[in-house]
Amino acid sequence: MFTLVYLQKILQKKSIYILFKHLLIVIFFALAYYASDHFERHRHKDITQDSHYDGHSLLHAKSSLFDYFYFSLITQTTVGYSQDVPLYRSTKLVNVLHLMTILANIVIDIF
Repeated sequence: MFTLVYLQKILQKKSIYILFKHLLIVIFFALAYYASDHFERHRHKDITQDSHYDGHSLLHAKSSLFDYFYFSLITQTTVGYSQDVPLYRSTKLVNVLHLMTILANIVIDIF
């Protein structure tokens, strides 16, 4: 039976602990990106109707929670973005916080 004690024994291994920690960070920031974009999308409803909007951003009407999870995972693994980028300042701020968290975690994991 899967218990909390069993989970604690698994997480005592440093590599599993680091992986689990990074997965939680990915999920947390996916929700933060979603909340930020959802707020901005409702503040600026006319952005998708502008002629200069190309649809290649994190903010488009068809974004799902999986899209935000994907964006967060790509950021966390430092692979890089293909076409999805933050559009609004608040989402860019969340991205900066995410990148700083990655850097801090790398430093903490090394030492």
